[in-house]
Amino acid sequence: MLALNSNFINGELKKSFSGAFTVKSPFTPYSFELPNSSSVDMSFALSCATKARERVASLSFDERCAILTKAAELYAVDDDEMHHIAQMTGMPIKYVRERVNFGKSILSSLPAMLRLRYGHKFDTITRELLRNGSDVLRVTGYETHRAADGIIAAFVPPNDPAEIPFLFGHIVMYGGVAIIKPSATEPYFSMKIAKLLTDAGYPAGALSVIHWDTSDATRNSVRAELVKCSSHRIIMGGKKTADMLLKVTDDDGNFVEEHYSTGRNCIFSSGNSKAIVAEGCDVELVAELLVKGAYEWTRDCVTTKTVFVVGEQKHRLIHAVKKLLEEKSSRMGSILDEHTEIGSVEDAQRVVQTITGLIDFKYATLHFGTLECRGNSYTPFLLETSQLHSPLLQQELPYTLTIVPVATFDDAIAAVNSSSQLLDDGMSMAVSVFSPHLTLDDFYRAMPESTKKLLTMKCHMLMYNKPSTMLNVYLRHQDMLLTEFLTHPLSINHD
Repeated sequence: MLALNSNFINGELKKSFSGAFTVKSPFTPYSFELPNSSSVDMSFALSCATKARERVASLSFDERCAILTKAAELYAVDDDEMHHIAQMTGMPIKYVRERVNFGKSILSSLPAMLRLRYGHKFDTITRELLRNGSDVLRVTGYETHRAADGIIAAFVPPNDPAEIPFLFGHIVMYGGVAIIKPSATEPYFSMKIAKLLTDAGYPAGALSVIHWDTSDATRNSVRAELVKCSSHRIIMGGKKTADMLLKVTDDDGNFVEEHYSTGRNCIFSSGNSKAIVAEGCDVELVAELLVKGAYEWTRDCVTTKTVFVVGEQKHRLIHAVKKLLEEKSSRMGSILDEHTEIGSVEDAQRVVQTITGLIDFKYATLHFGTLECRGNSYTPFLLETSQLHSPLLQQELPYTLTIVPVATFDDAIAAVNSSSQLLDDGMSMAVSVFSPHLTLDDFYRAMPESTKKLLTMKCHMLMYNKPSTMLNVYLRHQDMLLTEFLTHPLSINHD
């Protein structure tokens, strides 16, 4: 039985005395209750977090590594839990399973990744740096990272169960204390991972998960208390979500204060990942990789949404992608069926209406898909546009990939930059580059000037001959901001 009617505070599942609210799946006849927590619940969570800080500070780097290692060993997700995630996210159970398993891989990889990236000395996250010159000049030193002070408030979206181990794992490895408010749409995995890490040895109270009904105006004070009492806030959801959280109103909806200028805020808003297909590629292979990046876990911010196709290979690529989409479309069905490839979409009707309007007004051409809903789902769409400012390049439409033809590889880079500038933070999350050259070194030897431009693109991650969804946790990519946010660097000079 899933524990969905409790908060997780001070290492225990605790009900709230202030009532509950019901959450319903948009896709299946499935519902559950969550606590509609009050300021009393929040004050208790904050008090426990404050007490836990001293115990967390006493943990060594090796002890925190051991906690993550043990958590990864204990990590197990049963069928009921998988079914819950599928019913609340709309994703086919096949891809829920993949993302859940990726979460386990993240927990097990983080200790080794941090040792490799930042070093390990004096039982802390410390790297020794050497610069050798003449006998007169020999500069040596250390670069270390210490945990951020205060309490972290984390506001977590429902789009990906792998994000929870990713975020919580970093908090543990950096010695943070956090109170998490997950989306009511899928709150369970946050509680599961918080409990898992606590059972593995992280101090009780250091990871708490608390729920309230954000549509209930009488709970505005609960949100305001968490924001006001936290020194660091992680907001996964973009500018709109940040405004809702950091521009505080009272229970009557009147503006009280803003918290953009208090504490520190880490706001994740990038998305709209893209791809570039250079001339001379193996088109069938590229089509397979594009379909994997665009039509599998579509709620991920690294899902490919746009592909810039260079030269005369557009028609061959369209033909190859359509062939693969025909197979996927034949596997539409219940999200709980292991063979289902296409999931449910909460706003399916709106997506279909948006695409229909763009086609009717000649802003897009439809190459694959049926412009009708099948309940909460629709066939995958393959579209084409020449408009860099099209809504297709600015919106995260599920199960939709848009082709944009360009004349040259450099034009494709310019198009990525132009369309990325219109996003909230002016950057796309990821860009996949598909090239006939096996490695980036080979590409540089063939096209040195284009390679230089490629490495200045407005994106956070560059994937070379890989789908945008194929992440490597040993690279800095998405956790660069978390590292800078959750730790304070300290440089030590010595002879």
